[in-house]
Amino acid sequence: SALRQFLAAGPPPVAIGWGSMIVYTKQHMTLLAVEAVKQAGVKAIILAGWAQLGPEGLDGAPNEEELRAWCAENVLFIKAAPHELLFPKCKAAVHHGGIGTLQASLSCGCPTIITPVFADQFDNAAHLQEIQCGTSTTKLGKLKAKELGKAIKTICEETKYQANAKALSDRMLAEDGVGSMMAWLEKFFTEEAQTGKYMERLNKEKEHYYELRKKNAKMDFAKLQARWGAVVQKRFPAYQAWTMQNLKFMAIAADLA
Repeated sequence: SALRQFLAAGPPPVAIGWGSMIVYTKQHMTLLAVEAVKQAGVKAIILAGWAQLGPEGLDGAPNEEELRAWCAENVLFIKAAPHELLFPKCKAAVHHGGIGTLQASLSCGCPTIITPVFADQFDNAAHLQEIQCGTSTTKLGKLKAKELGKAIKTICEETKYQANAKALSDRMLAEDGVGSMMAWLEKFFTEEAQTGKYMERLNKEKEHYYELRKKNAKMDFAKLQARWGAVVQKRFPAYQAWTMQNLKFMAIAADLA
């Protein structure tokens, strides 16, 4: 197959795949991946994912001809591949940092670069850097090819990441995952569920949230809306900028009325 031939033709490639994560367009994501590996000077296998990354994503790029020539020698676009079979053949893996994909890359001893999008992916990225089995970048929606290319080059060239990932993989594979899970479940049912401790803790949490709900219910809608707006603007600077522009427009419109 094309995949076997590509793997046999040269040094181990970098695997890039963002699974169900979609940012902007497939053209944007394809260019991000291709330009990054080109800057890093490494071969790459790029998985289509839900964004459908592929060679057609290069259509209309300012340097389309140059990128297509690079891809012809150094990049293989594929629809999908089992992680447990692909990652052991790769120098590094680039993905969004979902816990399942991260477990797959690290259990294969594959140094990982996380480009987080949302939720637990940021925590997973922080932990990955802490154990030095890889690194993370700016979140995918703001990530530039230059930053990703630099991260890929660093992970591929600094041997500590390979060594740390291999050591972690050995420990993970030596674990009795099923046995450990069964032991945890047995402990939970005997010490938490059957003794009533779990329900006691759960009820306390419910009471806490109920009190918060009553407290918030005493606030009128305008105050709640203002509080929510402040929280959203703090978290999303772009929304804050839009809100300020909107307020300025309304002030000008009021003067003209």
